[in-house]
Amino acid sequence: LEDWERRGWIGIENADVIREIVAALRSRSAQTTFRWVKGHSGVEGNERADRLAAEGAELDRPYLPNRTPTCTEYLKDGAELCTLTQKLAYKGIRIAKGGKEPLTTKTAERLARVTRAVESHDGSLNSVEALWGAIQGEAIDKKPRDFIWKALHGGHRVGSFWRNIPGCEGRAKCSKCNTTETMWHILGECGATGGAHLWGIAKRFLQNRDIVIPDRPTAELQLGMPLCEVKDEEDNLRIGETRLLRIITTETTYLVWKVRCERVIEWEGDPGREHSPADLTRRWYAAINARLDLDMKKTSKRLAGRKAAPVQRVLATWTGSLENQNDLPEDWTGSAGVLVGRPDMRPNG
Repeated sequence: LEDWERRGWIGIENADVIREIVAALRSRSAQTTFRWVKGHSGVEGNERADRLAAEGAELDRPYLPNRTPTCTEYLKDGAELCTLTQKLAYKGIRIAKGGKEPLTTKTAERLARVTRAVESHDGSLNSVEALWGAIQGEAIDKKPRDFIWKALHGGHRVGSFWRNIPGCEGRAKCSKCNTTETMWHILGECGATGGAHLWGIAKRFLQNRDIVIPDRPTAELQLGMPLCEVKDEEDNLRIGETRLLRIITTETTYLVWKVRCERVIEWEGDPGREHSPADLTRRWYAAINARLDLDMKKTSKRLAGRKAAPVQRVLATWTGSLENQNDLPEDWTGSAGVLVGRPDMRPNG
């Protein structure tokens, strides 16, 4: 209770009801104590209270019992600064504004472009809410998720942003293409980011599981990949392949962004320097192997406890995409040295 009050009741389920109960108890002149009683164990008072609660929940809104006004003088108002994080403060602001913030015009345009691109790719119709939910899906790792979220909101410092920063005006233009940088250009068009090479690796990797993607997806489709699904000829969802598609594509998109930032910012004094194909290939496999390793760790009850991921989910995702697959045990999630295979180095399945 004290923790809930210190955080200003932000994000606490049924906070309004609990606050009223707390206020009513504090307004009493006598001390109030509670005694835990095991539910549904034949205790008369507990059983009766349970029946009354069930009956009350079935009442229509006009017939719900009227509550007495809350004794607000017995409640703390607001959250304590020492417990207020940026995330908690933002959540509180959203709740105060009615739960949702209106999208800016530019954000709405980006979302429309992305959902249209997904529809063109696999024929699926998706809402903006479905896109936000897909980005939060467990298959998407935190860094790619944050990157996609910021990209959809236009939160990255690219293009015209740099024109107002003294000494950094040159970053506004792509030195390779001599055009103003946008996220659409960086992800889907620029020849200097290594995007074409990285997407070529991703395409060949996914082809070994009969997953088809464009040679280099447009930026809109890349940002919408968390929505994409893989289905068989009878239109049944291929769950493992769908999850693999979302992992590989979001990790590739994020890596394109990372190598672009290295070239533009870290190598700013050497405009002709670019990543070699060998370096890009090494980086791609390192990123995917790291993601595989994370999946394996998520299945460990020793590491993840009750939040451990189902082993079958991980097996369905990666089996058929591993190096020396035939030499691995049926359940390889606890094995050491498991790596993704290169298409030209291993047989299918």
